[in-house]
Amino acid sequence: MKIVIEINHPKHYYQFKYVADLLRTDHEVIFLARDKEIVFKILEEEKVEYYSFGKHYKNIVGKLLGSIEIFYTYYKLLKKIKPDILISKASPYSTMLGKLMNIKSVIFPDSEIVALTNKVVSKLANLIITPRSFAHSFGEKQHKVSGFFEETYLSEDVFTPNPKIKKILAPEDQLYAILRFVSWNANHDIGKSAVSTEVIEKIISKIKDRMTIYITSEAKLPPCLAKYSLPIPKNEIHSALYYASLYIGDSQSMATESALLGTPAFRCNKFVGEHDMNAFIVLEKDLNLLYNFSDWDKALEKIGEIEDFTELKNEWQDKAKVYYEGKKDINIEIFDIIEEEITRSL
Repeated sequence: MKIVIEINHPKHYYQFKYVADLLRTDHEVIFLARDKEIVFKILEEEKVEYYSFGKHYKNIVGKLLGSIEIFYTYYKLLKKIKPDILISKASPYSTMLGKLMNIKSVIFPDSEIVALTNKVVSKLANLIITPRSFAHSFGEKQHKVSGFFEETYLSEDVFTPNPKIKKILAPEDQLYAILRFVSWNANHDIGKSAVSTEVIEKIISKIKDRMTIYITSEAKLPPCLAKYSLPIPKNEIHSALYYASLYIGDSQSMATESALLGTPAFRCNKFVGEHDMNAFIVLEKDLNLLYNFSDWDKALEKIGEIEDFTELKNEWQDKAKVYYEGKKDINIEIFDIIEEEITRSL
């Protein structure tokens, strides 16, 4: 069978990377990718062939007009490829076109707050795979796997950190922190705002005497922060997070990745609170691998209370190791669910 996998974000590629390898044993796998952030850059660094189905638009007008072009380009590609199954994170394009063209669609939502997924995309999909922590129910077509989707590329079964990255970032074995800031222009980010330069400078001031600082940002860094730019290939970010002594940022994905890699993680954004996504509540309350804050002053106050970052890093690594003990490879779980669906459709 032909299986199309849609990539809209760098994380999507990593999430489906090893599942795609398993599927290739008996099926043809084709990647479709959208020109957003560094998606194309990562696919090229990973030497992955792909079809482009459009670009990312930052404002509402662009998103509305661009979606028509994307939909048409996507349709033409599917007419050319003739796939049997469409796999995406939770794409309205793949699920709508799947219904229109009689192609089965599989989605992987892990954020309960996305209204488009809950009200439209989930109803169009044939199969829905979610993490165990996912609190929303989609009925009989939903299957839950035993961990977080980030484990598909970060568990010990598949991930080996690159020691060359540590030599670049910490040539004298010094401690270092990674700061990550996002642009907050996705559809579900409306009403959220990017972290100001003033706040970033406060964060730097809080820890600069205790460790080296690197920043990775979706938006271009202002000249006063450019010297902190992370000097590694884009596809080596997870090795950088693995060796870091501290992660601080407003990114959802990178906070989870840091926690699961055994790096003390501080997440601060306006999603935190009563209606936060359940995965982050589990990471903080159940696994003690993440700190969540909605206010940067409170986050910085907590960071200032830490006496020994080396000790904290060792503690996080121990907790992450305990979490993974005895766990099945989540990629195999996902592969088995998809294969069952393929068998049912024959």
